[in-house]
Amino acid sequence: MQASSVAADAPADHSLLLDNWRGWAIILVVAGHFWKVPAIEAGRVGVELFFVLSGRLMADLLFVRQTPIPTFFQRRFTRVLPLSLTFVLTAWLAFPPGPLYLPDRAALASLAMVVNYTQLIGASAPVTDHYWSLCVEEHSYLALALLALVLRRRGAHRGTAPGWICLALAGLMMLNGLRLWIETQNYYMTYWRSDVRAASIFASVGLRVLAVHGRLAFLRRPWVAPTAFLAGMVLSTHHMPEPLKYSLATLAIAVSVNALETAPALGRRFLSSRAVGWVGVISYSLYIWQQPFYYSIDRYGALPMALAAVAVAVLSFYMVENPVRLRLNGLRARRRARLEAVAG
Repeated sequence: MQASSVAADAPADHSLLLDNWRGWAIILVVAGHFWKVPAIEAGRVGVELFFVLSGRLMADLLFVRQTPIPTFFQRRFTRVLPLSLTFVLTAWLAFPPGPLYLPDRAALASLAMVVNYTQLIGASAPVTDHYWSLCVEEHSYLALALLALVLRRRGAHRGTAPGWICLALAGLMMLNGLRLWIETQNYYMTYWRSDVRAASIFASVGLRVLAVHGRLAFLRRPWVAPTAFLAGMVLSTHHMPEPLKYSLATLAIAVSVNALETAPALGRRFLSSRAVGWVGVISYSLYIWQQPFYYSIDRYGALPMALAAVAVAVLSFYMVENPVRLRLNGLRARRRARLEAVAG
């Protein structure tokens, strides 16, 4: 089964579905940060939506399309690092001692994408606490690229092996989370760690690879996406134990994102909003910049700070994130064209 046969929609519609998923993820993060959402930790669920979507996209890049490893890292670099560096440097320079102050050690840990581990020894700051999820993503990119490289060299990269391996690794990470939770009973010391929380990404990678290669036929049934999503939300409610939220709930949400194309028409129409899709497009800028506004709501109020965060995110996307990414990708494309011309 070819990758193209999984998608039921045209490429534009397919992209809009995923942008809407990303849009609802950041809406949940902002809602969970700036307001109290009944029943669930909306911010945590929003991050989970981001993780499983990231896993699906990484599966397509590394194990379906077989993107060259240097190209993969170049795209990840231009997508993630320029804006993350901009934010850290801005926070380090702009905020005086106080609630938003960024000490040198915490700034370096954030720049190095290790703050989700240095926070265990106190090297962190509230203004970059949200970088823990970027750390999980970056560490997952490295691990998945290494796995892809090893499998390609062994000639085992084109079948279902990557899918089963990623599902097995996700299971081990979930068990590691259960072990650490029993030992610490501390959410931050357990579920901010890449060796635990990357389970969300790896589970989605595994499901996507297996689905593309014709396994897991149940994912193509229309009822699967909404049912799995509802199950994931129920399992993410306050009264559920943390290990259950980041195992069964994670798997349910990962199943849902990997079954989107065959969801009922009503569900696909719900995820076809141009407005929510646009929110998904600017979601990375919004995630990065909302943090200082979130820590200012006690002084200025939730709604004004949320609106200010959106305004800054829009400026950030159109003036920094997107132009820099396009510029860097363009420079690489021109350099590659010159090298090909010389070689030819």
